[in-house]
Amino acid sequence: MPTPADPLPDSPAATAASGPCPVCSAPSLTPLFRARDVPVHVGLQWPTEAAARSCPRGDIDLAACNDCGFITNIAFDPELMAYEGSYENSLHFSPLFQEYAKELAGHLIATYELNDKDIVEIGCGNGDFLALLVEEGGNRGLGFDPSAPETSPSSALRFVRDEYGIEQAGEPVDLICCRQALEHFPKPMEFLDTIRRTLGGRTETALFFEVPDFSFALRTMAVWDIVYEHCSNFGPGSLHRAFTESGFDVLALRSYFGDTFLGIEAKPHLPGRPAIDPPGDADRVAAEISSFTDRWPVKLGEWQERLNHIARSNRSAVLWGAGARAVTFCNLLDARPPIDHIVDLNPRKHGLYLAGGGQQIVAPEFLIDHPPDLVILTNGMYRDEIAAALEEMGVSAELAVA
Repeated sequence: MPTPADPLPDSPAATAASGPCPVCSAPSLTPLFRARDVPVHVGLQWPTEAAARSCPRGDIDLAACNDCGFITNIAFDPELMAYEGSYENSLHFSPLFQEYAKELAGHLIATYELNDKDIVEIGCGNGDFLALLVEEGGNRGLGFDPSAPETSPSSALRFVRDEYGIEQAGEPVDLICCRQALEHFPKPMEFLDTIRRTLGGRTETALFFEVPDFSFALRTMAVWDIVYEHCSNFGPGSLHRAFTESGFDVLALRSYFGDTFLGIEAKPHLPGRPAIDPPGDADRVAAEISSFTDRWPVKLGEWQERLNHIARSNRSAVLWGAGARAVTFCNLLDARPPIDHIVDLNPRKHGLYLAGGGQQIVAPEFLIDHPPDLVILTNGMYRDEIAAALEEMGVSAELAVA
């Protein structure tokens, strides 16, 4: 594992620029970030520490398009993405996230009059959000995901344990929803083209896509948002460009969940339909990329020194949240010691081990008998929720947002 003195991740200057851009076909890309030998799956937890440490790994070489702002991992290898075991990345155990999901479902139902309608969700996961759309609007839902539930709870909500494809052409659909999935496609334009072709002559089917806002990661130095699975990283400009180039009218483009997510609403292009203009943020994005390139090694060094100081002082620390950011944090840094456990609300993760780092995942109640000196959060959105949980358990610990 690295130490602050190690040049890991490597200097971005060592990353070879490449091209063309997968979104706008610009001929060259600018090096941004490099990391070696990181876990390829952030949503797989492992039954033993040894299995977690020997999980499949790959390299990250992020490069940015100066024209549209799209950021891609030019070292991404789709053959490494074979899923082994149960994939678990649901955020719905958080009350804060549940509230967000309910508000978003209500917005889509009201905006697109989704009552007694047909809804498709691509990358539905456990189906929590699709179930909300079905229940709140009296709709029919069809979810596609290789890790979807094996059984369907009702005739109104069905799952297909496969990817969405051209064979869906001609099927009735009033809304296509795709949340936190587009960033997993190394060729996002091919995927959007497939969706456009399944709709044929339909012009009123609405689309809602949600992706991590990588421009937020650039602005806030959220290095932990960088994961192998996210081979395609969007900001407002590149997301708008991708949909317009794919034959859609962009109706809305908004930030969600504390500006960490981007949501785009669109319909197949119809001449004369009002659509929003592109953000025109190319200069800002270029400045953010330049700043991020200079500053991320400093942030990693500061956090490595902080962990080293805690370990030298015989103090204890835990990381709260066993999701993608935790995997990145525990693999870009030498986190053991002091971090031997990861706290998570999701009971399906308890007793398993974090990919790469090998820390055991425990329930919050673990902290009652093993109180830490420091609780580290990799997502400040949950600070109040976690502080309240610690207070309720009688656990006094410093909270720090990485």
